Amino acid sequence: MTRTASTLLLLLTMLVPLVSCSSGVIADFEEEGDKGKTSKTIKFRISPYETGKFRSAAADAFSQLSFVLFPIDGEASHIEVTQAEGDENFGTVSADIPFGNYELVIVGHNCADAATVVSPDSIAFPQGKITDTFCHYQTLEVSKETTSTLNIELKRCVAKFEVVATDAIPEWIAQMHVVAEGGGVVLNAKTGLAAKDAVQDKRLDIPASFIGKTGKYFSTYTFLPSEEANMSFTLSAIDSEGNMRLAHEFTDAPMTVNQITRYTGELFCTSVHTNGNITADTEWTATNEFT
Repeated sequence: MTRTASTLLLLLTMLVPLVSCSSGVIADFEEEGDKGKTSKTIKFRISPYETGKFRSAAADAFSQLSFVLFPIDGEASHIEVTQAEGDENFGTVSADIPFGNYELVIVGHNCADAATVVSPDSIAFPQGKITDTFCHYQTLEVSKETTSTLNIELKRCVAKFEVVATDAIPEWIAQMHVVAEGGGVVLNAKTGLAAKDAVQDKRLDIPASFIGKTGKYFSTYTFLPSEEANMSFTLSAIDSEGNMRLAHEFTDAPMTVNQITRYTGELFCTSVHTNGNITADTEWTATNEFT
């Protein structure tokens, strides 16, 4: 072997342990970097529960979205994100979440402003107004092993009472006054039911385009105390001077979460006291005709 070749072989032999040591240092550094992480960024893709003809895009079902993570242990602050229809990436939430255990609450609704999420079992809505509402609740452990993308389906948590007038709407009417008893206006996301009972009281302005028309309907949404419950509704026709001209009382109306209970009949001929008959609609689980 020549002197030049011997020198080259010696240099190569000296380089081998250096390369090995360098690889080992890089591997140890990456492992320490993983150990040092204390949070994880997770993307939540949110959509309403699909049933029958119901549309699956978030913006087709609700216009407001509240996303809240409540720490189960420790004194960390809760994480809250609110979105409104028209916001970029509406229906998708990305959050950097410290490792730990959480209660996750997501609520979609159609009020003008965001819901007030006090806790998983106490969610209030602006002016106590209930619209078509969807929610999701789960416990969530966040660690470095947690998947970086979660798909969440919200489920409708309201029942709907609807009245369809078969007689023409008179020209004197200005408002319909609706009083509902047996439901609630505060949501418990853990159960998807009412957090407590409350009387609902609202007034619906009658558009000029409704006057003289038949087949127009009036509706109200509610949270139920259980999956099925009987409720009472009083609908009063109010004239432009604030006088009640007619009243209809519906007692023991059978209500079910994710179903419509509907009365179809005359509203403006005389006052009526009535109670029940039931049918179905594919966009909700069912529509129950009530006569």
